[in-house]
Amino acid sequence: MAAGDGKPILPPKPPGRLYRAWDSDIFYSYRRSPVTIIASVVVVIIVGAALLAPWIAPYNPFNPASLNLMDGFTPPFSESRMGNFYLLGTDNQGRDVLSTILYGSRISLFVGFAATLFAMALGIFMGPAQAASRTLMARMAPEGEITSHFGLFALSGRITGFLGPAVLAAVTAATGSQRAGMATVLVFLSLGAAILATVRPVRC
Repeated sequence: MAAGDGKPILPPKPPGRLYRAWDSDIFYSYRRSPVTIIASVVVVIIVGAALLAPWIAPYNPFNPASLNLMDGFTPPFSESRMGNFYLLGTDNQGRDVLSTILYGSRISLFVGFAATLFAMALGIFMGPAQAASRTLMARMAPEGEITSHFGLFALSGRITGFLGPAVLAAVTAATGSQRAGMATVLVFLSLGAAILATVRPVRC
């Protein structure tokens, strides 16, 4: 197809990926929500301050050589007896509270991200396993008793959900060792594997 001057009319260039993402419903809702934008800015500031703590923190709270007991209990926005200024004051050991918060947030973020990744890894493996167990239950249950078997399946899950933490807490309290308490998880997994080994699935 050509225009009046004889030049061909080219189709409009499709928008790029960045433009399509920016014009999506998610980013449109994000741009229309001031609370979400403010929350995002706060998160960026917190994460950035944690990552840049070694460079922006005025003191290193983990360096014993930089601590001075004479600086202990210094109020916020004031100088200590040794002439050092502390924006948020110090604790009883003379550690700068601001620097402690910045360095401590790095540990908190690491633990949070590690726990999230661990939970995602468990979900990747546990989700298909749970779906497979339901499929196996549907295949093995008698035709007229499927509902009852699924009720028993749900009840066993509830019992395990209460019994597992209770046993873990009891063993931890009795032995005084968290390792011994966490070892009960292996006992439950081994017991479940042993019971599952006796199951003979019906092959269609």
